[in-house]
Amino acid sequence: MLCSLFDCTQKGDDITMKNIEVIISGGSGVIAKKLRENLHRLNIKSLVLSRKDIPIFKNELLLIYELGEPLSFDLYNFRYERVNFFHLAHDFDDKTRGKANINYRGSEIIISAVSKIQNINIIYFSTPIDKTYLKYSSIYQNQKFICEKLLTKYSAVILRPSLIISNISYNNSFFKKVSATSLPILIPVIKNKISPIQIDTFVEYLLNFLSDEKLQGKFIIKGDVLLSFKAYLKYYHNINAFEFPTFVFRLLIFLLKLTNIIYLWRLSEKILGIINVPCLEKIPTSKDNEWKVVTLFSNNQLKPK
Repeated sequence: MLCSLFDCTQKGDDITMKNIEVIISGGSGVIAKKLRENLHRLNIKSLVLSRKDIPIFKNELLLIYELGEPLSFDLYNFRYERVNFFHLAHDFDDKTRGKANINYRGSEIIISAVSKIQNINIIYFSTPIDKTYLKYSSIYQNQKFICEKLLTKYSAVILRPSLIISNISYNNSFFKKVSATSLPILIPVIKNKISPIQIDTFVEYLLNFLSDEKLQGKFIIKGDVLLSFKAYLKYYHNINAFEFPTFVFRLLIFLLKLTNIIYLWRLSEKILGIINVPCLEKIPTSKDNEWKVVTLFSNNQLKPK
């Protein structure tokens, strides 16, 4: 079924396509929620695409949209000088385990639709990727990489943020439950370090892309500290961890993927993503100098426990 702007289910005050400045996909996600709060504070009129029927602010228009569905924008309705599209949507609940390539096909459909809007800026959220080990990476990392390739056909901004931390994220609630047990956990030996970014700091950075000018570029974004995964668990979540040989976890991943249980498959993907954390200490080489490194400094980082 073709999804269009005539299907919008909720509408804020005095919202029309003529005054829409921002479009956000994945509107129910953690980053999108924080971004939407800031856009509401600034009274920036926004079109929110979400698979869920979520509450909206007075400055928003909601379109229920499932990634991968056909999509049509009524282009003549957009009259604002510059429209900024933040593409945050990603189907983490892909029951096909990546075989149907829902995220690539969904991104192809939605980006093709918004690219037809005159004066559009496309800002895509990717993830740190090490092309050298791509074949060993998680499906999430691989899908983000091929979506980046899709965007080479357009003038776009591609962001590769490091680990974004938030008090309301799923990962944080999981770590809270683990911490409450006071039991140590086993983790793989990981040579590369992570660089946490507090979500408020990251969203403040995103507001810089609300521009009336045409934008494009590729950015690797990291925080102002580098930590081992073991230190991150201890300092941010008060979890004690013991490192175990990585090959043991790779064997565990293999066994989990042999099952036909979707929850165990998702768990194997999370472990794989941890094992394959790219090295953020290395500045891109001259062969990859199209990527710019941005370090976000913050006085309100989530404090270590």
